[in-house]
Amino acid sequence: MKKHSILLGIFLYLLSSLPASAITVPSLETTIGVGIMTIADMNTYADAVFNYNQSTGEYADYTADAKDIAASDVYFPDDGTMLYIGSNYKFDKIGFNINTAASTSSSSTKHFKLEYYNNGTWSSLDFDDSSSNFSDTGKQSISFDIPEAWDSSSYTQATVDNEKNFWIRIDANSSTSVSEVAEVSQIALRAYNFALIAETERGTDLNESLTEDDFAVSGGSGNTIEGFRDEDDGVYSLALHDNNSDNNYNVLVSPSNYVAQTITSGDLSDLSSRKTVTGDFQYTHVIQVKNSSGTYIIPDLVVANGVTCDIGAVFAYCALSITKDGTLASEDLVVTKSGYTTKSTVLAGQRDETGDSQIITSVTLTESSSSGGTDTPDEYATLSIDVQNEDGTALKGIDEDDFDISSGTDNEIYGYTNNNNGNYILSLNGSATDTSYSVRLEADGYVANTFSTESLEDDTTYKSLSMKFAYKVKVTGSNGTVITNATVKAGNSLGTLCYYIGSGYYGCAVPVSDTSTQFKVTASKYKTYYANFGSDRDDQTDSQLTSNAELTYDPTGCYSPFDDISGHWAESVIESLYCRGIVSGRSDYRFEPDSTITRAEFLKIALLNAGYSPSGYNGETFNDVYSSDWYYSYISLAEDHDFINGYEDGSFKPNNSINRAEALTILIRIAGQTLYGFDSSDLPFWDVSVDDWYAYATIIAYQDDIVDGYSDGSFRPENDITRAEVVMMSANAEDAYYD
Repeated sequence: MKKHSILLGIFLYLLSSLPASAITVPSLETTIGVGIMTIADMNTYADAVFNYNQSTGEYADYTADAKDIAASDVYFPDDGTMLYIGSNYKFDKIGFNINTAASTSSSSTKHFKLEYYNNGTWSSLDFDDSSSNFSDTGKQSISFDIPEAWDSSSYTQATVDNEKNFWIRIDANSSTSVSEVAEVSQIALRAYNFALIAETERGTDLNESLTEDDFAVSGGSGNTIEGFRDEDDGVYSLALHDNNSDNNYNVLVSPSNYVAQTITSGDLSDLSSRKTVTGDFQYTHVIQVKNSSGTYIIPDLVVANGVTCDIGAVFAYCALSITKDGTLASEDLVVTKSGYTTKSTVLAGQRDETGDSQIITSVTLTESSSSGGTDTPDEYATLSIDVQNEDGTALKGIDEDDFDISSGTDNEIYGYTNNNNGNYILSLNGSATDTSYSVRLEADGYVANTFSTESLEDDTTYKSLSMKFAYKVKVTGSNGTVITNATVKAGNSLGTLCYYIGSGYYGCAVPVSDTSTQFKVTASKYKTYYANFGSDRDDQTDSQLTSNAELTYDPTGCYSPFDDISGHWAESVIESLYCRGIVSGRSDYRFEPDSTITRAEFLKIALLNAGYSPSGYNGETFNDVYSSDWYYSYISLAEDHDFINGYEDGSFKPNNSINRAEALTILIRIAGQTLYGFDSSDLPFWDVSVDDWYAYATIIAYQDDIVDGYSDGSFRPENDITRAEVVMMSANAEDAYYD
């Protein structure tokens, strides 16, 4: 609920550039100082950068597109000019490159005063740049850590020139003598790009239960956890490497009191959003308690290995820690219930530190003599509720506090179980005079729903609920045509993705805490639509707020949302394939044309460009491709048609980058083009030999104007292909083969 709307960190690293006067792309092999990562490890800019003149009180905005200041000069003359660097996200490191014309300062002088905004004040950062004293003309690189103050719950964002962000500000120290000017080029931040929402199988937070040592990362070439932060409310943030060819990790989480679980991070290369994954952790032990007739009963108290267990609607859940030698200190288990003889026994088994399964112990209690040998079947009544939202999917993550019981003399919930599949079990008083209740469910982001249990029996009573989204948008064209393939986002920072629920409507589970009622609609060949719902909802509102979005159709073109392709040599082609639905961005606003592309991403583009649909392809495929992967059907289709071969070990390596030779050969295969009987005189590129397995593909592609190589006559087959190059090749193939 509230946790699921939390925006969590992206892992951003430092970039560098040549002096601003050169305005050229920096070498990826450049290093920027001892202990600092290479440029190849770094990737993005601040969200907002301002120059502020303290004398005039005026701001100069160096990030009109809120992304990139690499082509601008930011000055630090000794006239009281300050540089403000901000990010939408909490970050823990900042760095910048600075070029100095000249300086007369001594090596002991601090040249810059650095401050960060925290809890209403600007606080100084302890930073000494005397080792880089700027006494000579040239480029210097600086990076520094944000102090731990931002780890506390008191941190707040500031608004600077109408931009609300987490802020650092820098100005030239008054004792610094910069004879001409200092110019900053390319500023970058580092934050957290992966977050785990850790909950127990009963839906409660694993708050303050995990440390960095409980996480182990594998599946990539760089599996180091660069940063760890406990965000409270069961949310834990990690900073992981997000290199485009190495951005999908297996994260083993091993809480000492719960069953270890391996979680897949998913693609971390999208730097505009934080990857958030929910982990539902099983208790190490579950205790099932029955009476002599074999009927489950709810115990009053269960103590296992000295730990008091959590009593649910049916079972008791025991979070037992694991000792360093891999065993429990003891195996004692004591179960008590009024009217029954206390049972002392042992747990059904032990778990070691790598145990991946839950141990279930069954205990049978005997009625005590004082109870007259009779059970009290009406003491508790069990209510099982299946909850769905309007798109028909299970609504998970509901807390016990979201349910309110009334209309009875005893309205307490005695036991609560979240089965993590949209099913929730409540244990209520089922006495003869108190068997009908009014139950109200207030799930955050949904309209409250109230229903009656009617008469509760001893056995479980089942109910099904359908919860309406808090907000709903109907999307149509100007002629009234319903649009079913739109993307609708709403709420604060447009952070809630809305789901299609039929008849042109999209439902939005916007949390109550969101203060923005704005929504955005995008659809292919339509202009982007922004509007407001008109008012906010509170948690007592029982009605759904709806709005209509009438999109303007543009049959002659399409407007991509990408802000990083303007002026790029592939701009028009990227626009064209985006509007055809062939390519998408790495985020809502960034295409990253010069980034590498994965093997799976390329295969999807090549197949869609050729008119293939992956629908229905679900055959056996490579040993590292699973039915739950988004690319599964594409790879299954390509293998079925012999477009791809994979590797000798039976893998496809879908998340690895793909080189120019591999990409071109697959594209030519998909186009159905073959060539026999060629010799070296047919080869168009000097770095391709007649014996190369991809030689025929380069000949066909050159003859059909798919590729023309580089100005030096080379093809560079081993180079990783970029996203822009893939787009251009695909567009050329469209002209040559698919028109």
